[in-house]
Amino acid sequence: MNWKLEARLLAASDLTMRGKAAYAAARWSVTRWANVDSSRRKRYTAKWKSGEKVILRGGTSDVLVFRELFLQNCYRGAIEAIRLTDARLRILDCGANIGLFAVFCARSFVSPSLVCVEPDTGNIEMLEKNVAKLRAEVTTVPAFVGGCNGVGYLRDCGAGEWGFELSRKPIAGVRSTSVLDIPSLMKLVGWKNIDLLKVDIEGSEVEVFANSESWIDSVNSMIVEIHGGYSMDRFIGDISRSGRRWKLNHKTTYGDQTVCSVTRI
Repeated sequence: MNWKLEARLLAASDLTMRGKAAYAAARWSVTRWANVDSSRRKRYTAKWKSGEKVILRGGTSDVLVFRELFLQNCYRGAIEAIRLTDARLRILDCGANIGLFAVFCARSFVSPSLVCVEPDTGNIEMLEKNVAKLRAEVTTVPAFVGGCNGVGYLRDCGAGEWGFELSRKPIAGVRSTSVLDIPSLMKLVGWKNIDLLKVDIEGSEVEVFANSESWIDSVNSMIVEIHGGYSMDRFIGDISRSGRRWKLNHKTTYGDQTVCSVTRI
């Protein structure tokens, strides 16, 4: 770990001094406590000067997600490129993890309405703690997001709490979880359109966008994390199949993943 880089990122942030110390401790704990039982892991509170705060679990990927969103600003360019209105935004967060994108949106927009979809019970517990005092309306849905409704199973792909994949086949010792498609989620919360759709679902975006013709025209803007073999060309082709045109606003690639933002034309 490059502590000089971490120090530069923290110096540029608007975390409080205690918030910076909490982040540093959580960052250090990733390697120290990676194999410690979850019940014994310490929790750290990172707080901003504006008053918002989030809780991060020691020895987990929580701090790495925090780092990407709030220190490296990996979604900032995507958000700014979309140029959303100041109206009460409807934001569907698919793959909400511990709610850090919801916090990011609450800090970026005025009183957004958020639906956070997350299948892992441990992540949901933290999500609900982190969004409890946001100036936003937040609904949590315990489910996977997929291309069609059904049941699925959490498959650990070795990336920690931010990397659970959807398996349609039963896994020994793993309880089933609901799988909901985008139209079902919209019906569940009573939405006819989505201002911003954020998708980070560890490869399942392939089936979601391959079956998107029936709902894609109800989405105004998207931030999508594309994994593995799913290419940008294929993604643009899938969302354009209904005849709707899209503008690519922003694209950032790191490793085998690409974060992009697109807006409906």
